[in-house]
Amino acid sequence: MSRLLKDLKRLTPDGVLCHFARSLRVGSLLLTCFVVVACQSFESVEPTKHTESGVAMSPSRFELLPHWPQERHLHAFRALMHSCPKILKQSAQRPLLLAAPMHVFGDLQKVCQAKVSVTTDAQAKTFFETYFKVYAVTNNGSNKAFFTGYYEPQILATRQKQAGFTVPLRAPPSDIVTVDLGAFDTALAGKKLYGRLDANQLKPYWTRADINSGALGAQHDKPIAWVANDVDKFFLQVQGSGLLVLPDGQTLRVGFAGRNGHPYTAIGKPLIERGELERETISMQAIRAWLLAHPSEAMQVMNLNASYIFFSENTAQATVGAQGVPLTPEHSIAIDPQYWGYGLPLYITADVPQAQASNTGARADHTAALARLVIAQDTGSAIKGALRGDFFWGSGSDAAIKAGQMKANGILWVLLPKQS
Repeated sequence: MSRLLKDLKRLTPDGVLCHFARSLRVGSLLLTCFVVVACQSFESVEPTKHTESGVAMSPSRFELLPHWPQERHLHAFRALMHSCPKILKQSAQRPLLLAAPMHVFGDLQKVCQAKVSVTTDAQAKTFFETYFKVYAVTNNGSNKAFFTGYYEPQILATRQKQAGFTVPLRAPPSDIVTVDLGAFDTALAGKKLYGRLDANQLKPYWTRADINSGALGAQHDKPIAWVANDVDKFFLQVQGSGLLVLPDGQTLRVGFAGRNGHPYTAIGKPLIERGELERETISMQAIRAWLLAHPSEAMQVMNLNASYIFFSENTAQATVGAQGVPLTPEHSIAIDPQYWGYGLPLYITADVPQAQASNTGARADHTAALARLVIAQDTGSAIKGALRGDFFWGSGSDAAIKAGQMKANGILWVLLPKQS
């Protein structure tokens, strides 16, 4: 144990920690990691004095939020109510967000405990305006935000290995060690290491390539289901959860249960650099189509992403996010929990794809403005920073198209509970 403590002391944020302590639900972030996009300029908002790590908030007004009167407030209210049981379990003094530590979960708990009857959009709109104040968010003086999308995929699978279904979805192996660094140093609160013990030394856990090559061994390998190909598994790991359709028509929902601790690495970017795909037309569908069309090269390309996600069966009737609550399509968002507490309402604007497309990589033919009140209920490996979000579109083919093509510039506001 003393050797382990020495190793942990050596693994500072300036060293190996930066490699292994990346917070992730998996899930989401397809295109942020897949491509690098040029972002347009947005008008900056004068920051308030409440700043930390470059993030600042300026008081705003609900009537200044684009399309606020037309928003589907009741859906957002119901999404917030899903979060309330988890919110009420938090320490009342725990900060809600990094940029303004004087706002604590106790403030949000009072909102959850309010005795209100909300059954219409109008009542929900009044609820948010009554119990919250809205703030514009900036980072180093810029309000330029970036949003991607994710969805719940549906994949054919079997519970037992059989012809045509030979690729395992794995539960967390028994030898993986998770270390909460905050228990050793409060400055590292929220940071974790994932590794394995080798001669009493903590070493990085196996990479995706290692695991695909059999590094787990029979002792630690725990398949929970089998899918038809590695591409299906790869994108299920990117999304972080999904619905498995079994041969008898029954379904099995699986969700994120652990990871190997290696950072998520884009695979779209090297495909662009190799000239395999065009930056202007890249999408989740285009990447998937390329992988399926190049089976001899697909594994090598997927192994460029060393991150590996483990699953467990999920008995919930809906997709569950990192907060541990059901996600609401188009009203749940994955955020960086280093900046935002789970359960916080956020308001976002962005341009999103609006046309149907095939799975061959065709893109939407136009975009439309999205203005939406969402609840922070999830996270993902590429969701880093205060002005970064992954928008949950739901499930089905339409959601898959929108999620796969969404890489949108936008603006973000946060709704903070009023303090008594």
